[in-house]
Amino acid sequence: MHYADDPHPFAQIAQDRDLVVIDLPMKNSAQFVSQCVRSLLAKSHESVLLGINQAVLAKMGCDLRDSGSVGERFSAVIGRRLVCRGTYFRYRYPEVCHWIWLTPGS
Repeated sequence: MHYADDPHPFAQIAQDRDLVVIDLPMKNSAQFVSQCVRSLLAKSHESVLLGINQAVLAKMGCDLRDSGSVGERFSAVIGRRLVCRGTYFRYRYPEVCHWIWLTPGS
């Protein structure tokens, strides 16, 4: 399924900004996720909307109740300052997933 067909609260942002969408609903390793995000954020103007499995977020130590915490955890894993602009619960059978909007920090 194409991300535009999957409703999420950032759909308008994806149309209006230079936003790269990565849909990783499977149980990928945190290392794989970090490599994907790091390579896409190589250009400082890009943002990433990441569809990610809840189990991977838990392994990374992300507290989804706090966007600042999510940004800090991704920053630590990536090795570059990132800001989490928002999170959105997304359920996809059989895995629980979330949307995470990350932008480069200043």
